[in-house]
Amino acid sequence: MINKRLMRATQAHAVGRLRGALAFLPTGRIRLDAGFIYRFPKLDIYGDLIIGKRFIVMSRIAPASFSVAEGARLLIADDVFINQGTRIHAQDKISIGARTEIADFVAIYDTNFHAVAPLDPVICSPVAIGDDCWIGAGATILPGVTLGRGCVVAAGSVVTKSFGQGTLVGGNPAKALRIFEVPESFRRRGVNRSEEDVASPLTSTASVKTAESKSA
Repeated sequence: MINKRLMRATQAHAVGRLRGALAFLPTGRIRLDAGFIYRFPKLDIYGDLIIGKRFIVMSRIAPASFSVAEGARLLIADDVFINQGTRIHAQDKISIGARTEIADFVAIYDTNFHAVAPLDPVICSPVAIGDDCWIGAGATILPGVTLGRGCVVAAGSVVTKSFGQGTLVGGNPAKALRIFEVPESFRRRGVNRSEEDVASPLTSTASVKTAESKSA
C-alpha cells in the first residue's frame, strides 16, 4: 500500500500497485539529486505503475499527471525525466525507456477513449517509447506508437505511427524529418548517481520495491 502521507499529498486513488524508487517532495522543496522538483504529480492508479531508479518529475507551474486503468501497466525505466504538465494515461500498457526525456505538456495515451464514428471501435493499443528518446514540448503520442531508441519528437508534433531508432519526427501527423546514427555508447541522461540518493522519505521501504528487484 502507498504511504498515507503520500496519498494525502497527491490526492491519489491508489487501488493498484505503485512500485519503484519514487522521487517526489512536497511543494516548495527542491532536492535535485533525489529527483524531486517542486510539487507532486497527480496520480490516479488502478493498475500498475512501475518506476525505475533516479526518476525525476518537474511540476513547477503545472503538475504532471499519471493515470493507469484497472489491469493496465505504466512502466517507466531508470533515469527518466518528465517535465511539468505532462499527462500520461495507460488503458492497456505504456512503457518509457531508460534515460528518456519528456518535455513540458506532453500527452501520451494508449487509447482514444471514444469512438470517432458511431460504428467505430474504441482504439486501445500499447505505446512503447525506447531508451534515450527526447519528446519535445506539447507533443502528443497516440495509441499503437512505438519509437525506437534515440528518437526525437519535435515540439507540438502529433505522433500517430511508429518510427525506428534514430529518427527525428515532426508535424501533424508526424513524419520522419531526419534519420541519424545512435551509437551504442550514447546516453541521453547521466547514470552516475547511487541508488541511495533516490530513497524517498515519503514511502515505506517495506511496501515499495524497485523494478530492478522485481526482475532479479
